[in-house]
Amino acid sequence: MMGCCGAPRLPSQAMATGTARWSAALRSAEALAGFSPKRDCGLIAAASRLRRMRAMSSTIYPWLDHRGRLSPLKLTVFALLLVPGAWTIAAYPLDALGARPLNEAIHQFGL
Repeated sequence: MMGCCGAPRLPSQAMATGTARWSAALRSAEALAGFSPKRDCGLIAAASRLRRMRAMSSTIYPWLDHRGRLSPLKLTVFALLLVPGAWTIAAYPLDALGARPLNEAIHQFGL
């Protein structure tokens, strides 16, 4: 078994990792996180992986900028994007959509 930077692990380190199944799971988790023992060693590499993971997770939230901070412009655009749908949903039970409310709601949504 190899340690960080390609150095061989001591037998006590190999036993400390547990069974071969645990070791395989750890290697697959490292592969998913983009870890390469020959390339990534030390705190600088860990910090860069953390930045990449944080950047990937920020794509989930449309109101955050590329650094993960709240963007007032993106938040405003996202909120205004939902207004027409909210109006149509609110107007349906109030009979504000005319004689054929379901047909008009479908037209309002663009389906």
